[in-house]
Amino acid sequence: MSSSETGSQEATYALVVLSPFGNSINFFDDVEGYSDIIFIIPGTDEKPLHLHRRELGFGSRTINSLLKGDKSMHAVLREAGRVEWSHEVNGEEYRRVLVKWLRFLYGEHQSFSISECPSALMILQQLQLTCGEEKEGEIRKYILDTAQNDARIGAFMLHELVALQRECPEDDHTGIDAALADLVLTGSNIVSDPETFVEKCLLDLPVKYLELVRWNETTEEMNDFRLRLKYVSYHKMAMTDNEKIEVMKQCSSGLDTNELNELRRRGLLSTEMALNQFQKDLKLKDDELKKVKELAEEERTMKEKALEEKEEVERKRESERQCNEELKQKLERVIEKKEKLKEKLEEKKKDQDRLIETFGEVSSKEILQWRRQELFTYLCKILKANASPTKKLDLES
Repeated sequence: MSSSETGSQEATYALVVLSPFGNSINFFDDVEGYSDIIFIIPGTDEKPLHLHRRELGFGSRTINSLLKGDKSMHAVLREAGRVEWSHEVNGEEYRRVLVKWLRFLYGEHQSFSISECPSALMILQQLQLTCGEEKEGEIRKYILDTAQNDARIGAFMLHELVALQRECPEDDHTGIDAALADLVLTGSNIVSDPETFVEKCLLDLPVKYLELVRWNETTEEMNDFRLRLKYVSYHKMAMTDNEKIEVMKQCSSGLDTNELNELRRRGLLSTEMALNQFQKDLKLKDDELKKVKELAEEERTMKEKALEEKEEVERKRESERQCNEELKQKLERVIEKKEKLKEKLEEKKKDQDRLIETFGEVSSKEILQWRRQELFTYLCKILKANASPTKKLDLES
C-alpha cells in the first residue's frame, strides 16, 4: 500500500491515546520555562527540545534510569543535562511520533494515524512509560482489529513493524508481528492480491515469515512452492545457494516431477531433497498399493457375499417350488376325492330314483299302513328288551 493510499485512510482509522499525566503542556519545549534537559534527536535537522527532568523521569523508566546514572540502549546522557536519543531517525514520521510520546508525558492526549501506529508501538516500548503496558495493549488491539477489518492495511503495518524491528532487534516486540502475520498472510489474500501481500510485503520480510503463511487457498500459479521460488529469486544476490536450498526444503506441499526438474535447472535441488522426495513418492506408491489391495479384498468379500445371497435365494426358490409341488399334489388328491364323492352322490341319486319308480304306484293308504306296522314292530322290540311286566296295551289304538 502506497503512502498516499495510507494517508487517505487516516481520517477513517485513527487511534486516540489518553494521557494519565498532569497537564503541563505549556512548558513543553519552552526555552524560557526553566528547562533542565536538552533532548536531542539525531538524524534530523530539527532543533533540540527543551524539556524537564520531572516530567520525563516521572513518566519514562528509560529516562529515569538514565538520569540516575544507569546506562540505556535507547538514550545517552551527555554533559550539562543533554539527553541524546540513541536511535537514528530514518524519516520524519519516526521523529513526529517520538515527539508525540514526549508531549504525552506532559499530559497531552495523542492521536496516531495508521502509518504512525508501528512507530508508536516501537517507541512506546523503548521509552518504557509507567503506563506503557496499558497503552501498548490499546495500540496492539487497534492494529489487530484494523488488520482484521482490512487485510491490505494489515499487510502495510506488518511490513512497517518488521522494518522497525530490524533497526531495533534488541527490543521485545511482544509477538505482535506473528499475530498480525496470522491475520493477513493467508492463501486467499495472496492469491487474490499478490501485489499487496507478496510484492509489497512478504518479499521484504525475513524468511521465517514464509512459515507463517496459512495456505487456505492455492492455485497452480500461486502456492507454497511458487511463493518460495519467487522469494529466493527476489533475494538471489543476498542469499547463498545453501540458504536458497534450505528455503525450498521447507516447502509444505510435495513436489511433483515438473517442480523437481525446475529446481534442478536452477541448481536448487540437493541430494537430500531428491532422496526425501523419492521416499515420499515411494511411501505414496506403497499407500496406493495398500489401498488397491484393500479395495480388491473388499471387492472379493462383496462378491462372496453376493454369491452367498444368490445361493440363499436359489435355496428359497427351490423350497418354494417343492412347497408348490406338494400343494399341487394335495389339490389333485382333493379333486380326486371330490370326483369320487360326486360319483357316490350320483349313485345314491340313482337309487333314490329307482325307489321312487318302485313305490311310485303304491297308494297313500297302503304306505300309511306300512308305516304303522313298522312302528308296531319297533315298539315290541323295545318292550322285549326291557323285560318288565306291563299290562296289555291297546297297541292298535
